[in-house]
Amino acid sequence: MPRWHVGANALVRDQNDRILIVRPGRSKTWQLPGGQVDAHETPSEAAVRELREETGLVLPAGPLVAISFEHPSPGWDHPTQILLFDFSTVDSTAVKLLALDPDIAEHRWVTVDEAAAFLGPARADRLHAGLAALHEGRPALITATVPEV
Repeated sequence: MPRWHVGANALVRDQNDRILIVRPGRSKTWQLPGGQVDAHETPSEAAVRELREETGLVLPAGPLVAISFEHPSPGWDHPTQILLFDFSTVDSTAVKLLALDPDIAEHRWVTVDEAAAFLGPARADRLHAGLAALHEGRPALITATVPEV
């Protein structure tokens, strides 16, 4: 029977249009806050939970802005579907970021151009698709041909 890995990401922007990214301690690459959808939770619930665990921010999930299909990453035997939800804008001067997840080593607010360099191709494509979808008013569907590492 075919299997899928399903993940959910949070798109959080600040008053300067910067993007919130996180870096797990096990990785040199950065990512949007998020992770795996657990059993018995919806993708939006997973995005809310992961955002809280990785940043300490408690925000409601907004609309779905991008769906990314990704071919199996190294070490995986099945594809991944990642759903990106918009969490709107926060005042980065008024929030304190605190990882409740011990795996998160750093947080950073970056411009969209900086985010592309930090995130790598697949994550940057998802970010750009999500930002474009905010302007178009409908979710984007993309296929990542370069797997995340």
